[in-house]
Amino acid sequence: NEIALALYEQYLTTANAQFPQTPLGIRLSILDKVDNLLSIFSIGKLPTGSSDPFALRRQALDILRLLLDEQLVEKSGLKISLYSLFQLAYKVLKGQVNGFEDFFHHAEKGISLNEFLQQRLIYVLSEDYPKELVEAHTQNKQMFNRSCLEIKYYLSSFQQVIESGQLPLETLASIRRLIRIIKNFESDAPLNAALLQTPAEESLYKASEDCYSFLKVKAETHQQKWLSLNSLQAPIDRFFAEVMVEDPNPEIAFNRKTLLHSLKHRLDLTFGYPDWDRLAQYLETKTK
Repeated sequence: NEIALALYEQYLTTANAQFPQTPLGIRLSILDKVDNLLSIFSIGKLPTGSSDPFALRRQALDILRLLLDEQLVEKSGLKISLYSLFQLAYKVLKGQVNGFEDFFHHAEKGISLNEFLQQRLIYVLSEDYPKELVEAHTQNKQMFNRSCLEIKYYLSSFQQVIESGQLPLETLASIRRLIRIIKNFESDAPLNAALLQTPAEESLYKASEDCYSFLKVKAETHQQKWLSLNSLQAPIDRFFAEVMVEDPNPEIAFNRKTLLHSLKHRLDLTFGYPDWDRLAQYLETKTK
């Protein structure tokens, strides 16, 4: 009976508000559709215009709506990232995991699948949240490395803290300024604390360490994580008021950029690589 019910639930579609309810049915429904999407995109049979003979758009929406439903995810135990789900399907399809990273992020067909999923995710989340805010949270492909529920939690908690006035525009504006300064800077080199020349640099370094420690260890809710950004505003503003990033000494200039880049990287990892500029723009429109 359990298997028969799961096979029936496999073909239910959320378009008709019909969701599978059994753990096996939920898993089978999701995994079957993931396999279909990966297989068909792998042979280049993408939906074009109004033509979607394999109902890939509907299947993608079904996957996402199931993975964004907290109760169904709890039932199925599939609190897993889209990346991991498609990696599992790739292993079944190809007989190995090696090559999936290149396929999903660099191969033409994989990039098409990536973008296809991103567009569907924006569509589904925009049913409950402002589209501008959704797009700010879903522009970086690294977001697929976390569960859909996690993306939703950060999105909803951000909306809550700005509507309550607890995360002011000034905080996001400071972070936006920091990120714009290092927009084209990329480096894996570690920060050299011995090259910090001024109290403002040391203050920002300490604030960055304290904030990241709080985010990793002490923060219990997504709202607390967003609110921890307020501790960075004053040190960032002081840094730009007192420090010249492009110091005549190239070693010092590089280290200052590394300090800013390290902070940005930590924030991106924590909050899922949002578009900080668009978050600030969204808050600007809300405060006018």
